[in-house]
Amino acid sequence: MKNKKAEINKRLAKQSYIIGKNITEIATALKITRNTVYNYKNADFKVGIDWDELRFVKSADTKDLEKKEKEFIYTLIKNFEDALEEVQKIEDSETKLNMLTRYVNTYYKIKMNNKEDCKVQKAKIATDTVFAISEIALKQDNISAVDFLSQNADLIIQAII
Repeated sequence: MKNKKAEINKRLAKQSYIIGKNITEIATALKITRNTVYNYKNADFKVGIDWDELRFVKSADTKDLEKKEKEFIYTLIKNFEDALEEVQKIEDSETKLNMLTRYVNTYYKIKMNNKEDCKVQKAKIATDTVFAISEIALKQDNISAVDFLSQNADLIIQAII
């Protein structure tokens, strides 16, 4: 009976942490010690389930991501147009080429710094995939598959991202 309660507490602790609760709030709500919450978190981490990663994925809003991408593209185009005006004023073709090269390199550096955004997208795709497979299994009354996916969804998503 104690193991069952501990397993339930572990799941509740993880879910609470992922949605943004801090360790103290979780421990207080579940009437367990902070160390117990840390032990749950560390045990999952050892098997590849990173609560912090899952929390990050949960907190990232894809609509906000799309808005940032649009703003970035608008700013990029505007700056490129301004740079082209400056380049046209330059007579030396090597200087023009160097200026454009710097601009392109800067673009790729900025774009490559968005690795976390890619991680969020991968996590969303993984989550949607696990959910879709669960729905198919449920429609076919494959309860064992549904149970497996529900118990291992976090591990599957973590493995993908």
